[in-house]
Amino acid sequence: MIRSRSSLFSLPFPAPSFFLGVLLLSSFGILLLSPAIAQAQGTRLWSQSKFEELERGKPQGVAIDSDGHLTAGPESRLVFTTPSTYVWSVAADREGNAYLATGTPATVLKVTPEGKSTKLFSAKDLTVQVVRVGPDGAVYAATLPSGKVFKLDAQTADRTEENATIVFDPAVTAEKPKYVWDMAFDCEGRLYVATGGPAGIYRITNGGKPELFFKSDEQHIRTITFDTSGNLIAGSDGTGLLYRIDKSGKGYVLFDAPRREITSVAVSPSGVIYAASVGEKGRSNLPPLPVQGNATPTATPATEIAVITPTTA
Repeated sequence: MIRSRSSLFSLPFPAPSFFLGVLLLSSFGILLLSPAIAQAQGTRLWSQSKFEELERGKPQGVAIDSDGHLTAGPESRLVFTTPSTYVWSVAADREGNAYLATGTPATVLKVTPEGKSTKLFSAKDLTVQVVRVGPDGAVYAATLPSGKVFKLDAQTADRTEENATIVFDPAVTAEKPKYVWDMAFDCEGRLYVATGGPAGIYRITNGGKPELFFKSDEQHIRTITFDTSGNLIAGSDGTGLLYRIDKSGKGYVLFDAPRREITSVAVSPSGVIYAASVGEKGRSNLPPLPVQGNATPTATPATEIAVITPTTA
């Protein structure tokens, strides 16, 4: 969990703690016994049963369900505060170390579970946009606005653009994209890089050159992940398309979002896809694109999350 000014929290899940006394829950309401108040004024009893009533308070170690129930929630504790203004991406390795991609200044920081930090990488760019830990244990960092991807040794500190290994440089590609927005690894350890300006996805085999795996007419490919069948799921910025891309690089539109940009996607173990979208979509004279899945959107004024159940594998 990250907060401004860039603080990292760990999230264990203990039983909830309450600051004012003992909290007793029943079907009739909430009974709060405060020792100090009880001695001076006696026991106070009131009833809270609706989500709107409970959310007026500040939860401490509890989560409020939409139906008004309280359940044990995560407790956060401050582990580390970065000198950077922003933390744009976080990845973790098998030992529980966190890797932070920061901006202003642009760095990659390694933070142990105890909160000890090491600067692995610094760049002259504005920000490190995304960081991932590869199957080989190396750390991969993408910078903006240069759009380069660097491979870092997790045990070596203070690397820079001059001495870090470059695995993706947009300047040497035919399309010359201006942005790198996301990265993902397939089951064979190959790296996929989502780009924008123009939108595309590049595949990089270990030690090999980048090859254009998928090209889109959208402005950006903002987010990518893999489904349970090994297909690449990608969300775009422009008209808010969600693609399923097979292993040959052929793409299918699963969902045409009512908003212009899909910023994040996740896939459940059962294959259901969740897509978050933002931004007002402009009018288009083109007919609606055919889709290959059923979507159930849940909207808020600023964002929308759609649940997509693909109809084909």
